[in-house]
Amino acid sequence: MRLGGKIDVAPAYRTVRPGKEAGELEKLLLEGSIDVVTFTSSSTVTNFAGMFGKKRLPELLENCKVACIGPITADTARGLGMAVDIMPKDYTIPALTRAMAEYYKK
Repeated sequence: MRLGGKIDVAPAYRTVRPGKEAGELEKLLLEGSIDVVTFTSSSTVTNFAGMFGKKRLPELLENCKVACIGPITADTARGLGMAVDIMPKDYTIPALTRAMAEYYKK
């Protein structure tokens, strides 16, 4: 039996890779000025990796930690060769923030 219906797709957000050069970010990563890089979706991981190239990621992330909001995002990061150091039990931004605070309490 078909009841019919109308579906409206309303995108909540869209991630876009920055159009400007990543030179300043690269410099900060290399000099160890960034403690943690946070990812809230697989697309943010992919865009970050795309800014520098997969081969450069180990060098760029050598002096900082990687925090992912949940397992899907973490799997994407690991698939690109990143070590995931922080991931909350609940997959929300407040939980990610708390997980980072707990990590750095140690």
